[in-house]
Amino acid sequence: MEVKIVSLENDHILLLFFTNFESYFSETPSIFLQDSELRSTIFQKSANAILLLDPDKDLILEINQTASRYFEIQNQSEILNLPFSNLLAQDFTHFEYTSRKKKILSGETPSWDLEFKTFRGKKFWGNTSCRMISTHLNKIILVQIKDITEKVNTRKSLLEQAGTIAEHEANLNAIIENSEAMIWSIDKNYKLLIFNSQFQNVMQNFYHSEISTGFNLFQKELPPEIAKYWKEFYDRALSGEKVSVARKRPNQDGTFIFSELSFQPIRNTEYEITGVSAISVDITDKKLAEEKFRLLFERSSEPHVLYDDFGILECNPATLKMLRCSDKKLVLGKHPIHFSVETEKEKRMN
Repeated sequence: MEVKIVSLENDHILLLFFTNFESYFSETPSIFLQDSELRSTIFQKSANAILLLDPDKDLILEINQTASRYFEIQNQSEILNLPFSNLLAQDFTHFEYTSRKKKILSGETPSWDLEFKTFRGKKFWGNTSCRMISTHLNKIILVQIKDITEKVNTRKSLLEQAGTIAEHEANLNAIIENSEAMIWSIDKNYKLLIFNSQFQNVMQNFYHSEISTGFNLFQKELPPEIAKYWKEFYDRALSGEKVSVARKRPNQDGTFIFSELSFQPIRNTEYEITGVSAISVDITDKKLAEEKFRLLFERSSEPHVLYDDFGILECNPATLKMLRCSDKKLVLGKHPIHFSVETEKEKRMN
């Protein structure tokens, strides 16, 4: 038999008797044998809430100071001998609760994110780890709780934002797809990012091949003059300019299709240009209506003028003939009342 003498505080000594002295040194010496206050301090001052539970009845036997703060209690008597389940804000079925407890009693060390309620009606989330501890004197369940409320709330906020973004994206995609305009965007390498079916149909007829995301608009087989024409618009937008242009293209039946095109730079959160968004709106009906109105306006035998508060904007040849005026510039900008009979009489009287 071997004897080990350990000095303690208050001039006390501890005698340890070993039948196998070498086994004592094969384990890490415990500083707690020399400083019992340290053991208590570590338990009480832990950053995590610690609860000791009765494994048979789930009653709370002991808690540390952090647990008192987490659960907002003034006196430990408020929480001791209460079932641990009373602290949970979530409702577990009997099966769920017992199945989790079985894992702990079997020696597993599970960890769950649980929502708790305080004694003042507040709620918080905690990452909860459980461990079964047995000694020759006691058998307890050690529960440690780390407050993760901020983390959970951040995660919820991100999920809500993601849901909102997904909803907005779905709405935007619906708007883009249902639009009669051609809508598309490219990256800095002239490769397609997004596009609607209107654009897809026209481009597939033009290229005589399928197009998809990543398709380069300036393929090698594209005629140089066409590539140069369109590349100028994209390059101007990539340099930060907002470009608008009206153009017409021949239709298969010999008529023309008129369109208005707009090219806008795409910027990221750091305001760097990453691509170009474009839209082409068919204005053929508008152009035809304008042309029809112009012909009726110009060829009418009746005098017609277009004017606003600032004067005459336009007049037809019949108006000039009535006013015996050969130069339209002498009419534009003046109010129609300027040419009235009363005005002419006033001029003669003066």
